[in-house]
This record gives sequence, C-alpha cells and structure tokens, in this order.
Amino acid sequence: MKKNFASLAMLFIWFSILTGCVSSPKVQKEVVFTEVSVSECYSDYSFKNIASNGYSGISLKNATIRSESGRIVVADSLVVKADVFISNNPDFIERIEKSKKYTIYLRVESQGDFWNGYTYTPVLEKIDGLRSLAEITTEKEELQKIEAEKQAAEERAKIEKNALRDQKAKALATGYVYHGIEEANSNAKLFDSGALETGHAYFISAYMVYANGSMGGAITSLFSDPKYHYVDYISQKVKGEVVGAGQTIFGVLPVTVVIAGGKAPMHTPIILGLIE
Repeated sequence: MKKNFASLAMLFIWFSILTGCVSSPKVQKEVVFTEVSVSECYSDYSFKNIASNGYSGISLKNATIRSESGRIVVADSLVVKADVFISNNPDFIERIEKSKKYTIYLRVESQGDFWNGYTYTPVLEKIDGLRSLAEITTEKEELQKIEAEKQAAEERAKIEKNALRDQKAKALATGYVYHGIEEANSNAKLFDSGALETGHAYFISAYMVYANGSMGGAITSLFSDPKYHYVDYISQKVKGEVVGAGQTIFGVLPVTVVIAGGKAPMHTPIILGLIE
C-alpha cells in the first residue's frame, strides 16, 4: 500500500513539474522561418492556424505593414508584437512606405499547455526592403525635381503653342481690332451674348459647330450649354475647314476659330478662319 502511494506521489510530482514547464513561454534556441503566402496568413486567426503546425517562424513575401491606432499591422489585419523591433529601430514608423510590399519575418512566440491550450503571438524580427529615411527623402526630392521639370517643360510648350496660335489668329484678323488668346474667356462670353462689335475680330478657343455650320456656339462653362447663333464665313473654303474639323465621326468637337463682328443691321458674326 505504501509502495503504491509512493508511486502515485512521484507520478503527481513529475506531472506537476511537466505541466509547470509547458505552461511557461517556450524558449526557442533557433528560429527557422518558413515562407507562407499572404493569402494564407493575413489575420490573427489565420496566423494561429499556421503557427499551431509547429512553425518557429514564418516569412511573408509581398506583404504590407502599417501603424494603426498604436499597433503594427501586417497584411490585412495581422497585429504583430513589435516593441523590441521598434526600440532597436526608433525611426521605423517614419520609414514605412504606403502601399509598398516587404518581406516580413515573424517569430512565433507560443505559450500555454496541453490542458489549457496554447496561444501564439507573432513577433516582428526583421523586414527586407525597409529603406532608410535618407534614401526615402532623397528619392522623394528627386521625384519632386523631375515633376517640377516636367511641369515647367509643359508650361513652356503651352506658352510656345499659344504664341503660334495667337500669331496665326492675328494674321487672320488683319484689318480688324484684334482680341487675342489672352481675352479668350471674355471673347466667348461676348459671342455667347451676341455682343461682338463690327470691325473687331475675336479669338474663340472652344467653338461648337451646329446645324451643318449654319450656326455655332462658344463654350463659356463646363456646366452650361452654349447659345447657338447664325454665322457667316469669309469664304466657302473656310466653311469647309471649320465644319470638317468640328463635325467628325466621333461627334461634334470644339475647334478654335477667329470670328469678326458682323455689320448692322443683323450683326451676323463672320468666321475668318480655323486655327486648329
């Protein structure tokens, strides 16, 4: 009887020691990172399912990472433990680039026992592709420089193009008081209200052909339709050019023309020529 009691006591002590050991966090001497796709590991739940297979670590390729409400979130919604990583990389949050994909290494920290179950925590160990602030700043400045040069080149090209258009329009308006490209907005409004003056010629940048060329309108706003007025042409050749450019297989397109104010009593505008 005493022998059986002693055996049971030893068994109880051994079991207590065993369960006491497994209830504390497991000490992992070496972490082997197993590659897992983001589609398989993207949330806390999916991570636990993978970690329960005995992995000591996982690596996620093409994964995003972000700071959200004081937490570090990987992929879709996997919250990772990153306090040690951040203490070793104080500028880590500033170095995260939106929408950029990284290779992220997560150590699996497990805790629990057979009876009570295990919990698994993803611990951020390393990130491939994380650039320094100096690299990010240098690239941003370079991109800003390139964009500024591009905008400057586009502006120069626009100025040169407008100068050529205005020069051509001025030639068409020989003998008239010319209202050029810089007055295009007010010119369109004058045409729209039927207020072009005799002896004056106007640069109209967005003229709409209507009724097979018998009428036309000037676009004054993106939010209102033009008012159409009867027009004449300096020649049939000009009429053919304007109607041909304004009425296409793709529909009616705005064209740029020079229009002179008509003579009394009708004051019907006269289209002097097509600019483009």
